[in-house]
Amino acid sequence: MKYLLVYFIISFPLQAQNIFPLEVGNTWQYKTKIFRNGQPYYVYGWTEWVDRDTIMPNGKKYAFIKKDNGGTKILRQDGSKILSFFNSDSDQVKYDFSKTSGDTIGFIPSLTDTQYCTITTDDFVTIYSQSKHRQWYEYKYLHLTEPQYTEVIDGFGIRSVINGPFPPYELTGAIINGSQYGEATSVNTKNDNIYPASVSLDQNYPNPFNSTTSIKFNLPKEEHVSLKILNVLGQEISLLAEGVFSSGVHVIQWNATKTSSGIYYYILKTLSRTQIKKMSLIK
Repeated sequence: MKYLLVYFIISFPLQAQNIFPLEVGNTWQYKTKIFRNGQPYYVYGWTEWVDRDTIMPNGKKYAFIKKDNGGTKILRQDGSKILSFFNSDSDQVKYDFSKTSGDTIGFIPSLTDTQYCTITTDDFVTIYSQSKHRQWYEYKYLHLTEPQYTEVIDGFGIRSVINGPFPPYELTGAIINGSQYGEATSVNTKNDNIYPASVSLDQNYPNPFNSTTSIKFNLPKEEHVSLKILNVLGQEISLLAEGVFSSGVHVIQWNATKTSSGIYYYILKTLSRTQIKKMSLIK
């Protein structure tokens, strides 16, 4: 008697574990390699670190990431997705490990351009002697001939950034959940000097803008905050934020897709101070 053995192969989608590790204190350092007289040299780019956790107006917890060159990120993980805070109603998907090569993450219209994001590579690589799931993201802008690329590795976050024809910036060291990889210097996340001496409200950016703009304010200590949009008649158009915010820098985005062109005012109220600034919506 002959027996026929049949093997069933069941494939399961790759599941990301901790795409962009967002625990407080995690640190990443980036440099770029250039050549002089045929010899390679590393030039310092920037260091970024998870400074603290923060609750945004939508009631969800995010990691507030600071960069020593002045940039910031506000991110959270939801399953296999890394999301960036957009406004009180929605987030933007930054990375999505549930998708694969050829999938489009999304596009973002702005005043002068539109950004398209597509996954170009989905595979495994070895980093610091560990085999990890990797994806490359391609960003295209209508006004640029050269695309931009970001390499993201599950468990480590961003490893490489390529801006058009310029040499890539690469991860040269990281501190992830207390473990050090490569060369990285820990950042003191409890340094009170990073916080402003008083409440301040920055000019929105971009301004003028088409549909979406960002409003940044700084708090020296935890305070109750109200951020509203008013028209030229003083009528409230939108309530962007209402609640208790932690000390530090906060960025709120206003999506004015359904609002007509014109001059608007945004007013920030705390227990200690009220500030107001003007902005222009042009469609």
